[in-house]
Amino acid sequence: MTVKAIIFDLFETLVTEFDEKGRIAPASSFSPYRLGLSDDDFNRAWVERKKKRMEGGFQDYTAILEDILQSYGKNVSREILEKYNKERIIAKSYPFKKISSSIIDTLQTIKSNQIKLGLISNCGLEEVIYWKNCGIDHLFDVSLFSYEVGLAKPDTRIYQLACGKLDVNPSNVIYIGDGDRLLYYSPFRCCRFFFPLASPKEMAGILNNSVMQTDVKLLVSYHVSCKIRCRKTRTYIY
Repeated sequence: MTVKAIIFDLFETLVTEFDEKGRIAPASSFSPYRLGLSDDDFNRAWVERKKKRMEGGFQDYTAILEDILQSYGKNVSREILEKYNKERIIAKSYPFKKISSSIIDTLQTIKSNQIKLGLISNCGLEEVIYWKNCGIDHLFDVSLFSYEVGLAKPDTRIYQLACGKLDVNPSNVIYIGDGDRLLYYSPFRCCRFFFPLASPKEMAGILNNSVMQTDVKLLVSYHVSCKIRCRKTRTYIY
């Protein structure tokens, strides 16, 4: 197999919301209790709306909050909801403020091998507002955000859409992401490839050796300690 394109996930692959201490963004003033809801009630409603959130069914974060409140018969002023929306946008800017130099070098190495770059991210509008200012967006030939295209992973159609826009056959594509289960739904012959990415030298060797001619999986160090710790201690899932 000849690798003609590599499609990346975004969060926890190219950028991260965590460091060794937990989330890198400052704490928000948001709390379900300030909406008159318990953690469990809010989290349940948040999860129930995942598909609609990821596929652009809500105009923005404020609209999501309004919909959740309406479902519980609650009423909170729009001014307060807008405040939470602004805080979320700020929080979601932090992963884009400092992209690892090794990631930038690796992406440039891929491009220098005449391999196309694609991006597929399940996200809402507020999560990727700062993508255009992060310093790596220009390296990608195609960037698909679920809320824009109305499709979200693991829907095979979003992978097919990316391949169509890249003008490549799925059999010539590697998908790189941090989610195990997504790989099983992808139409690509996938390898797992974790943050932080391999060095530019390692990536060049991988591409030059056409590693995807076999079912060899790349095992790359993935610093998950902070992520695991954060999952254990954080109260909310949103």
